[in-house]
Amino acid sequence: MSQLLKARIDVACPSCGRTVRVSLNDVKQERIVHCPSGHAIQLRDEGDGLRRADRALDDFKRKLKRLGRR
Repeated sequence: MSQLLKARIDVACPSCGRTVRVSLNDVKQERIVHCPSGHAIQLRDEGDGLRRADRALDDFKRKLKRLGRR
């Protein structure tokens, strides 16, 4: 898992507006989390943006390693 996916963001509960702190990996995995009031929140990675960004970072890291070997 890249450092990007370890980052945490606040998500507002659609039912009550209270916030929940989740990792970007939670969003990527589309997990269900609960707000402090107990409402279930289904996280969504709309358009697979996080999945694509994570793959691009992994690819970039591999390319940097290959450059270091030359």
